[in-house]
Amino acid sequence: MIDSSAEGRRALGASALGAVLCLGLCSFGGTGSAGGGANALPVLDWSVSPDGEWLAVSAARGRQEQYDAWVIAVDDGGVRELNEVERAAPQIAFDARNRMRIFTLDSERGTPLLTWADPRSGAVLEGTRDRSRIRAELETPLEHGWARVEQRRVGQITTARRVEWPAERLKFELDAKRDVELAVSSLPGVVLYSRRVGDQLRLVRRELSSAAEQTLVADGRGLTDWTWSEDGRAVAVHEQGIDSRVRVVDAQSGALIAGPWLGDSVEWAPGGGSRFLTIEQAGQRRLVDTLLGATHDAGAWQRFRMLSDGQVIAQVEQQLVLLDAELSEVRVLFDAALPTAQTER
Repeated sequence: MIDSSAEGRRALGASALGAVLCLGLCSFGGTGSAGGGANALPVLDWSVSPDGEWLAVSAARGRQEQYDAWVIAVDDGGVRELNEVERAAPQIAFDARNRMRIFTLDSERGTPLLTWADPRSGAVLEGTRDRSRIRAELETPLEHGWARVEQRRVGQITTARRVEWPAERLKFELDAKRDVELAVSSLPGVVLYSRRVGDQLRLVRRELSSAAEQTLVADGRGLTDWTWSEDGRAVAVHEQGIDSRVRVVDAQSGALIAGPWLGDSVEWAPGGGSRFLTIEQAGQRRLVDTLLGATHDAGAWQRFRMLSDGQVIAQVEQQLVLLDAELSEVRVLFDAALPTAQTER
């Protein structure tokens, strides 16, 4: 059976702010320290604006219930501390309008605050302490703006089993006896699912509006995992035969786009659309440009985000580093180990 842990990770990421809000509104008991000692590594959280121009960072520098927050201009590395917001465990993300959306919680009273700020000036544009509005703002949105997905958990594995398209009053549910995994496209009304036929898995594309189906991978004897690109244009397929291999197929026709490459697992690179993949083999991660066929060592990146111009923001230990398209270091954007005064320019 396909390991659906990737689905679980996507669901967890999509609902992170909502979970933090639930903890705050329902059972907040204070923010923990950054690790319990003066030498503990700072807690580091960061988010990139949709246009790729701004980096928002929050970090705890070993102080009990005390976080700081900054906004950084990606093009020149200019750093400004955000003094206008409360500092108890801020959760910072960007909305579709490139505004910073900052959720904080008063560590003593448990009072939530949600503010929207201009990343260029740092000025607070609006704010609210109304719990019902905050909950509505931070609750998990419809996936890709059109779908509501129902998940089921069996043991340690979480799988999507049912999808609903509320605007069109359409829905689709996997057959529990033969269907394995479901994923939703960024294209409204389109889903992918895998179906077991004998000892094979077939990867199928389904249009909810017409119920039309297209088999993308028919001879799936070695199919073990697959993942859809952010833009819905391609599917990365992991197959286990004599060798463990990864290839990329068109999400509409199933035609081969790129690959195969040797690999034990595959994920689409965050922000990389259907162009960039990360492939792991024997514990080593590689960043693959499917358009140019170039492969780079992904190094010790704990987390990274591709930008539209081909550059990369990567977290390496407690540093946020800007890399060019060849993955050479351009500059260190933020170093959580340094005091605030040393990061400001």
